[in-house]
Amino acid sequence: MSDYIIVKKPKKRRFRTQEDEFVIPDLAEVYREKKASLDNLAKVMEEYKKLEKKDEKKPQGHTFTFTEGLLLAFILQYTLGPMISAALKAQGLQ
Repeated sequence: MSDYIIVKKPKKRRFRTQEDEFVIPDLAEVYREKKASLDNLAKVMEEYKKLEKKDEKKPQGHTFTFTEGLLLAFILQYTLGPMISAALKAQGLQ
């Protein structure tokens, strides 16, 4: 009989990453990358400030509906009308 030798094969990896050698980065390239990241950060901050300004709008107070305005005008014609008329007569305008 012959002897069989069992050999373990390396695992087949679908996405094998190759380890790159240590490369000294170019200073100009690093500067460009940093500047690009800072520019992107500045754009994001501007958009964030715009969103904050939209959120900082003052809440509007009560606005009268048509019915409320109509009722208010009807009541005020009897209360403010005579006072305004008296003031205009006192000034000699009416």
